[in-house]
Amino acid sequence: MFCTANTLNISTKTYFLWLEPSGKIYELLATTIAHLSQAHGGPLFAPHVTLLGDIAGQEGKLINKTKKLARALSPFDLTLTVPAFQDQYFRCLFMRVKETSTLLEAHRLARKVFHKEGAPLYVPHLSLLYGSYPRSLKEQIIGTLSTSLSMQFTASAVTLFRIEGNSPKDWCKVQMFSFRGHDKQESSD
Repeated sequence: MFCTANTLNISTKTYFLWLEPSGKIYELLATTIAHLSQAHGGPLFAPHVTLLGDIAGQEGKLINKTKKLARALSPFDLTLTVPAFQDQYFRCLFMRVKETSTLLEAHRLARKVFHKEGAPLYVPHLSLLYGSYPRSLKEQIIGTLSTSLSMQFTASAVTLFRIEGNSPKDWCKVQMFSFRGHDKQESSD
């Protein structure tokens, strides 16, 4: 789901770059997220690995920078390893993502393109549940997760998301750009 054209004139909001799975892997992760959200009263959101977050700027310029980044990247694999949790709302419960040299280089390049060299330490992950829950519940949930969540998918595009609040229902997919060597491109136009 992409933003409607009339929302593109927003001057300064917060933006994120996402790497999204597709096909059956997307469906499995989306189903897991939906199940956990419903069972524990958390918000529903799409499966993704954040490549870079907390980007500010004019949307048109950020679209051009995202396009530039995508042209510089080739498809690469992301490996979900083990479930983990933190005491952070958006990192409540997640799958760790293996820190490969290709992923870390993509993140470094994104920081450079978006002038975010001073960004916080990168912790690649794919969230499964947002919220504030006791440690004991998070440990219990991890014990019930399927081992099939330890999987691999290919990142072949980067998506620019506009974040307009803490609720995922207020997040908006602006545009997706395929990496070099991939011809699939989606936009809000």
